[in-house]
Amino acid sequence: MGIRVVCILALAALLPFPVAFAEEEGIGEKVSPEAKALVEEVVRKLGGEKFNAIESIAYKGRYFSIGRGGTAGFVPFESQAVYPAKRRFSYGYKKPIILINDGERGWRLDRLGRARQSADQIRAWRLRGRYNLYHLLGKVVNEPDIFMIEAGSDFMDNVAVRVVEIMDTQQVQVKLYVDKERLLPVRISYRFRHAETKRWVEVAQTYGNFQMRGGVMTPLQEARWTNGRRTAEVFYDRILYNSPVKETTFLPQR
Repeated sequence: MGIRVVCILALAALLPFPVAFAEEEGIGEKVSPEAKALVEEVVRKLGGEKFNAIESIAYKGRYFSIGRGGTAGFVPFESQAVYPAKRRFSYGYKKPIILINDGERGWRLDRLGRARQSADQIRAWRLRGRYNLYHLLGKVVNEPDIFMIEAGSDFMDNVAVRVVEIMDTQQVQVKLYVDKERLLPVRISYRFRHAETKRWVEVAQTYGNFQMRGGVMTPLQEARWTNGRRTAEVFYDRILYNSPVKETTFLPQR
């Protein structure tokens, strides 16, 4: 093996997976045909054109927050989102707490009044809005200059899955896990560096109980994870796609 080949392999081992892939395959192979075909089949299973046409989603359901000692709280919630940047999330009883996000702006409305969300809270929402099931597979995978490869097989909750690895222009590393038999998403995870600590943070969302809603195969159960620890369970009682959005929905008011 020549010195040049050894150097390239050593460098690739140290780099994030898409960069290493580009070194080996060349710039024309940023999106591998196998990964593209798999993602297209997943989107077809989810509803094809109807899935890709989703612009806004209205939710209603039950939210379980999970602490280190177990379930920490259960609350009903309602939410409306226009991915990737806008949401209005209301949870609790009587006078609920409301979280409102609009791009780089975010507010919290509670019994004490109105307060600004922290920079970390705003960033966490923006990442979840961008890399959730709907926006990732409906929009992000079609953006120019992303890397996307199929990265073999694995097991996720005793389900055999195929893995697709993605890196977008924001340098966020994403993994999509697809059920080998049903070709439906099982899990989406992404990694990023914390703005202050510079440590890697890994966030994941797992999806289950897919049902047909409005021509779209819709997961009615979702679990959320941070650095390997489950932080929440979400059960959706109602999901409406492309319902009308009022101009005042994402203003910081009740």
